[in-house]
Amino acid sequence: MQAKSRTPKDAHRHMPFLSDQGIPNMAGAFKQGVSIQHLCTTMPNGGVIVFSANGLGDMEDGSYAIIIQNHSDAADEATVARNVRLTTQFTIVGPDNGDELDIVVIGQLKGQLKTALSA
Repeated sequence: MQAKSRTPKDAHRHMPFLSDQGIPNMAGAFKQGVSIQHLCTTMPNGGVIVFSANGLGDMEDGSYAIIIQNHSDAADEATVARNVRLTTQFTIVGPDNGDELDIVVIGQLKGQLKTALSA
């Protein structure tokens, strides 16, 4: 999709709820049914991150993406195998217990529509 306007715009100027909440802009997705969640945490014992226990929403299925930055030890790269990406949790391997992590989860939230409803 190509932009129609060559003038950048702040979303809060067009969506009052964003301005009300102090949010100037939103993250954009190329297709419908994609959301982004973020968590700053330490590597737990066993590596299991439960969405609800960390203030995040559950996912619709296991086909979401996970991006992890280890701030304590960049050499201990974090990975999450596809088979441990569950709708309610995922399991990280690589970092040491207590390592500081930034985690971004990208995918369809439970109950989020994938496509627009037809009229």
